[in-house]
Amino acid sequence: MDAAEVFADLESPDGYPAHMIEQGYTEAEEPGELTVDEVANFTDFTAPMLRDMHERQLTFEQWRADREQEADEIVARAAAGRRLRHSPPARGFTKAHSNPAIPTPTSV
Repeated sequence: MDAAEVFADLESPDGYPAHMIEQGYTEAEEPGELTVDEVANFTDFTAPMLRDMHERQLTFEQWRADREQEADEIVARAAAGRRLRHSPPARGFTKAHSNPAIPTPTSV
């Protein structure tokens, strides 16, 4: 049984600490040794990943490739948005800088 299937068998988040230990998500050997941050990170990041893998019947490698593609698309959209919002300055003088006595910056 893979990690996502084992996770899917948990009945509630109360089972996360024991699951984390059994599956090697922590170096703790007893639930009482887990830190609040470890459990919070598992709850916020690992649990949703495992849930998604199980629901979509993906291997970890498939899930990771899917997330990488999604991240690349987000970065590409963000980069495209920056180019649209921050277009290069117009070359030459503008009406505000039409006075030759006022120095203007060279092209950027």
